[in-house]
Amino acid sequence: MKSSFYREKWSAIKATPVTREEISRLSRQIAHSFMDSYLKDCHYEEDYIDLLCEMTTFSEDNDLTGMAARALFRIIIESLCDDFEDLQTETYNRVMAQLISFCRKLPSGQDLDGCLNDFEIFDRNDLLNRIKTIRGNGKHLGRQKDVKKILLLSRVTIAVRPRFFPRVLMNTLPQTVRFGLSMCLSMIWTSQDWGLGPSQRRWAGRPITPARCSSCISTGT
Repeated sequence: MKSSFYREKWSAIKATPVTREEISRLSRQIAHSFMDSYLKDCHYEEDYIDLLCEMTTFSEDNDLTGMAARALFRIIIESLCDDFEDLQTETYNRVMAQLISFCRKLPSGQDLDGCLNDFEIFDRNDLLNRIKTIRGNGKHLGRQKDVKKILLLSRVTIAVRPRFFPRVLMNTLPQTVRFGLSMCLSMIWTSQDWGLGPSQRRWAGRPITPARCSSCISTGT
């Protein structure tokens, strides 16, 4: 469906008392239409995202706006996060930049707008350019041997795909710091359902030797 169809439908819904079922159904349709357009034609339809942003902020009733927020994040943003290809990453950045640009213009977004202005980020293009600059600066960990701790910032993907993530990470780090991650990674490898159930509280971490680490990298186990 064209975005104009959904916009007319949303205008009609807003003219009457909005129900959770209506906003949930429409927001999911919009989110799926965005993904269909993106996956089939590699076309980025901005108005779909604008509509979802409007639906997540039109009311102070979280039961209503939460329906649209779930569609936006679960169907679009999380789907784009599940892949690490260039196109998905670029699209994710565009969605988040559009979302942030929308939110900074809201009355409640004044603090956000002020923080972005402090970084000389005045519009969506500034935000995208900053992302590209940070990602492309070429800086990496040095060859020092006294690395004490490395913090991994990730979403649930690290728990859902515990065999895949450590192999990718270890293959991109300098040899001198790989052993420093062995303890952390062994926790991931030996806690397959980390973050998914009660066992998340029972870490089975254990140190592994560099030889074992190398074996894990090459076999994915």
